[in-house]
Amino acid sequence: MSRFEDVQIKLLHDICMYSYNPGSISSFYGYELDQLLPKKLIPGIALVALGELLKKGYLITASGRYMISANGIKFIEESLEDPSSEVSRIVSAFPGSTSPAGTNDTIPAADRVVTLDHNSKPYSDAIRALDEAVATFKEDKLLDNEWGPEKRALLRTIEAGRELLKEGQVRVATIFSTIVMPLRVVCQKYQDAIAEGMAKAVAEQIMHRVSEGISAILSLLGLK
Repeated sequence: MSRFEDVQIKLLHDICMYSYNPGSISSFYGYELDQLLPKKLIPGIALVALGELLKKGYLITASGRYMISANGIKFIEESLEDPSSEVSRIVSAFPGSTSPAGTNDTIPAADRVVTLDHNSKPYSDAIRALDEAVATFKEDKLLDNEWGPEKRALLRTIEAGRELLKEGQVRVATIFSTIVMPLRVVCQKYQDAIAEGMAKAVAEQIMHRVSEGISAILSLLGLK
């Protein structure tokens, strides 16, 4: 494996660990990379590596921001389970390194799969809050010109995650990447709109609904 491929894997690993922290910002602009990840671990070719990870489907973009995809999380998770894998080798090749935002280099097994009780109040509350958030976002026309096709892409991703919640068990990372991260992108977009002086009351109402949806899903997954 080439040195550049090593850089891609280490970068993807760090983004995965950073995104997995419920208190972290899970999407970022390319120019923010140096602020999010340890500089000593990320060479100057990091932006080129981001582009390659995007081509491979390990990252996705929305509103110009990068975030890890479900495939990217699956690749890192499954690779870390094998101590002899290339990912484990590359990660361990950075002695003394720590993951961004204070997370560990491995995701605890207890956090990976959650059993859902479809008859429980937490489940019904989470589904209701999520559906209300999605409906509010879908119906709003305030930023349609700014969203373009990205709004449809985000809705499809969230709806795919919503379908997974019908299963008896779900992988936390998958729900996090298909529901929580896209909803955070939505919140950020409306927050930017408020900063630009656009319909503050409407944007705040949407952000409130979306934030409630995020909080309910995190609670359902045992992440808060």
